[in-house]
Amino acid sequence: MQLRGLRAVVLAKIQISATGEVEYVIIVNSTAPQLDDIIRRRIAARWRFEAPTSAGHPTAVQYLQSFRFSFWLDRCRRPS
Repeated sequence: MQLRGLRAVVLAKIQISATGEVEYVIIVNSTAPQLDDIIRRRIAARWRFEAPTSAGHPTAVQYLQSFRFSFWLDRCRRPS
């Protein structure tokens, strides 16, 4: 898929573990549905959070976050 120049705005539901790792990502709304899988994988691979707590104890949470993506490469590549 040619990605250069594509843009997307997405609303993602992110499940964050008690250790701050992204457990899964669900795209709730998107301006570019053809990019949803790429964006979901990118969020899961790159984002980390401070461990969420409730009453001072680590806990898993769900979080809604909007993202704006602009693709400037011809294709997705894994960081080396």
